[in-house]
This record gives sequence, C-alpha cells and structure tokens, in this order.
Amino acid sequence: MCQSSVAFLLGKSIWTMTLQAQELTRLTGDYDSIKSLALHPKGIAWSSMGQVFVQWNGESSSEQLTYSSTPVSVLGWNQDQIVIKTGSKHPFEISEIFLLCPCSKQWTRVACGEANAIAWDDQNRCVIQRAGYRYGAWQRYQGGTVGNLWIDTEKNQNFSPLLNNNQYNYVCPVCVKDRIFFLSDVSGWGNVHSVLWDGSDMRQHTKNLEFYPMHLTGTQDHLVYTVGGTLHVLSVKDEVVKTVCVPISAGATKNDTSYNAGSYYRTCALSKTGKHLSIVSRGQLFQMTCYKGPVWQLPYGQEPFGHYRCLQWLSDKELIAVCDEGKQDVLHLFQDIGSIETVYKWDDFSGIQREWGRITVMEAHPEKRRLVLSNHRHELFWLDLEQKNGQWIETVFEECTQKREEIAGVSWSPCGQALAYGLPSRAHSSSIVIYDVQNNQRHVVVEDIFENVFPVFDPKGRYLFFFSARHVESTFDPVHFSSQFEAPLLPFVVTLLKDTPSLLYAALEEQHQKSENGNALEDEKNKKFLTSQKKKMQNKVQKHNQAL
Repeated sequence: MCQSSVAFLLGKSIWTMTLQAQELTRLTGDYDSIKSLALHPKGIAWSSMGQVFVQWNGESSSEQLTYSSTPVSVLGWNQDQIVIKTGSKHPFEISEIFLLCPCSKQWTRVACGEANAIAWDDQNRCVIQRAGYRYGAWQRYQGGTVGNLWIDTEKNQNFSPLLNNNQYNYVCPVCVKDRIFFLSDVSGWGNVHSVLWDGSDMRQHTKNLEFYPMHLTGTQDHLVYTVGGTLHVLSVKDEVVKTVCVPISAGATKNDTSYNAGSYYRTCALSKTGKHLSIVSRGQLFQMTCYKGPVWQLPYGQEPFGHYRCLQWLSDKELIAVCDEGKQDVLHLFQDIGSIETVYKWDDFSGIQREWGRITVMEAHPEKRRLVLSNHRHELFWLDLEQKNGQWIETVFEECTQKREEIAGVSWSPCGQALAYGLPSRAHSSSIVIYDVQNNQRHVVVEDIFENVFPVFDPKGRYLFFFSARHVESTFDPVHFSSQFEAPLLPFVVTLLKDTPSLLYAALEEQHQKSENGNALEDEKNKKFLTSQKKKMQNKVQKHNQAL
C-alpha cells in the first residue's frame, strides 16, 4: 500500500486500485510465480522466478534488477531503495535483509542478522521479524520456529526482543506513529495486534474467526491485509475494518490462474466395504461415495470446527477423525453423513490422567470400537470408546522426550486382542513389541540390535512381518572412492507360535493340502459317476427282462 492506492496480485498479473474511487488498473502482463510486491509513489517492485523487477509509473515495460543464483524476495521500500531478503550466503531457510538501489543495482546489507521482515518508523527506529516461516499454514503452531519481533531503539544495531512471550507467532511488523502493528495468533486465532515500542499496552484490532490474515502492510492512516483471498482495510484512527470489493470483470483474469488440487490433499480413508471415501483437503473433511452421488463436507450442515487429520473407519457408517478444536486435539465421531455424534476429549476416558497432546497416528480396532494412538511426545496409548477407558502403553519423561524417535508403525492383530509396534530405543535401533491389550503386558519379539520398523500381522495371526535394516553388505561405489550399503532395509518375518511352521514350509503344506483335497474330490466324483452308470445299466437290464 502507498498513499491511497493498494497493489495486489490477481492471477498472474499485478493490479492497483485506489481505495476511494476504486479505480482498477492492470500494471503487468502474465508473470510466472510472482511471490511478493511493494508499491512506491514512483513505481512498483516485485519478485518473480526468484528475481527482482521494477516498473516505473508511466512506463509499459519492466526492468530486471537482480540476477542472483538464489531466490530474492521483495519486502518493501525504504525511501527510494527496495528492501529485499535472500539467503545467498546461508543454507536452509536463513535469510538476511538488503537494500537494493534501482539505479546502480547495488546491494547494501542491513546489519540486523537473520530476518524475514523489517520496518522503520519516522525516527528511524527499526523492528525486524525472525523465524515465522509457516504462519498461516501451521495454525496455532507453538514450536521453535514461531515468529518473534526484535527492535533497535538506540539505532546502534543492537537488537533486543520486543515481547517476552515467544510461544505465539508475531509476524509482518508495520510501524505506525508510536506503535508497532503486527499479525499474531496470541488470541487463539490470527488477528491484527499492536504494542508500544517498549512491548506494553498490547491491543487487538480485528476479530477474525475463520481464516488467518496475511500480508499486513500500510501507511500512517490505513493498514491493508488479506483474509481468505479478500482485501481488508483497517483504519488506524477509528479502528474500523472494511472489506474492499474488487470491481473486476469475469473475463479479465481468464486463463490467468491454475490450481493444483493435489497440493491441498492431506490424507484419505476408504470404508471397510469400499462404499465411502473420506478425504482431508486444506484441513477440511469431505466424504463421497466411490461410484455415484455428490461430495459433501462434514460436519453436514454445520460450520467446521477446525482442521482434521488421522481418519479411521470404525464401521461402514462410522467415521472418526482428529480435530484441532481450539488449542486441544479432540476426536470427532461421525454417524453416516449426519452431524457429529460424539466429541471425545482426553479427560472423558478413565486411565488417561493427563492431556494426550497432539495426536499424530491413529489406528482403529478391526472389530471393536477401540483405537490406538501416538502423540507428538512419541508416546503410545489405546482408548475404548464404549467403556470410556484407556491405558498408556509407552510414556516418556520430559527430560528424555528429545532422545526417543517417533513410534515406527502400529498394527492391530486380526483378533484385536494384541497390537504390534516399532519402539525406537536409541539412535538407528528399534525393537518390535507386541502388547496384550487384555492383560496389559508387553512382549519384545525382536530385540533392538538393528532398526526394526512397521510391523504387520498376517490375516491369520500366525506371522509378523516387519522391515529391518540388518542387511549391511557393502559394495564399492563405482563413482566415488568409498564403500556403500545398498538396500539395507528389507522385509523380514517372525513366527508367533512354536508349532507354527516356517513361511516357506507353510506355503508348501498349503499347496500339498490343496492337492490332497483336490484328489479326494476327484475320487469322490469318480465314485459318484460309476455309481450312476451302474444304476443306469441295472435299469436297462430290468426293462429288457420285463419286455421279454
């Protein structure tokens, strides 16, 4: 945003519009992968295909300013210089801020260290954003890469944290008079907030409850941001939010936009009879039949509660999923295509004395209404939906949470009385454990000498298949002067009973038994045929004697 005009990306073109008269102007033609742009009274700068372009007012052609080997993004303008960020000298996602002169095309590093956004006020005080890479995609994320703001009030290039609470995201800083405006999910959902330069007097200026706001920018009077693809203008003086309608014709963006549906797909689950298919796309739950009929969104006829994942079918008409309702994971049970039948929380089950955290894996019982789940702490537990009880199978302490890796595969037995899972114990080694649900007993069937993962029972429950990285035969690399290990992860099988034959002998025995059964059936058929022929001959002889 600049003065009373706002620039935005629609399709593959850049448009500008005045807020008062809502006059729409198309500045550029079709550009591939435009990532960011910034408006200036003299022109507009943007980044496309990892390079920076500028187009001055009154000109119809653009000029490419950078030819960098690493992607460069436009953050804004600082007087007559373009503010850009790039990680040309750093691996991974670490980036630094530079000032790009449009005339000389020279870069000047801003001495602020790692940063993803920057803003200055009228007194040349500076505020930067560090981390915050996935704001808006990881909603209510509270991990180690949340965005945080750092300020330099003394103008000596020594930055200090603005806010003490680093549990929530603080991104897209904008300096307006004596306050710093930014986007944050500190209220549980993404909204526009502001604080003073000393970090005090935090205020919430918007009340979004559906989509997260993105791309906050503005001037001393108005702030502009997007919510769900629509433009919103926040008046700084009276704190009134207005939605800006873009007056664009239907054919103006024809063939401009193409969407990849596969990029929004997360997971799916097929019902036990193959009649219904449930899909999670962009965090929302959909269901459809595999042969005819429409696609409907769950919960049917209601507003979605949050983002769904980990789908499991308990029966052909019962679907259960994990939902991040609020800041806590809950289980939603759907009855056919109707509304939610039951919502399960961690304190609804006896035996689960503490919060189960963020659920990452869920497997349903083959017959009963039971579930086995794993969480972000790499713990394992099971739940009985009918009896409303549960039991922790594997737990960790806080001091050893970072030492154990995630549970490597969970599988129910065909009878549903036991489950097998891969339990990592130390680096590059894990064991296969069978847990007796009825007696709450653990049995280690494969020791943790090697890396053993993803156990699966056979349909009859006699064998347990799993992958193991124990094939460590080295070969000489034909390209690099060293040895290499090809295909160390191979499938293995273990028998679960003493009298169970080896898998190869079992196949031979089944084939032999089938042949014997086939021979017995053939003999029985021959006997029946001979008996029928004998009866026919007797009937003929009897009729002949009667005729004589």
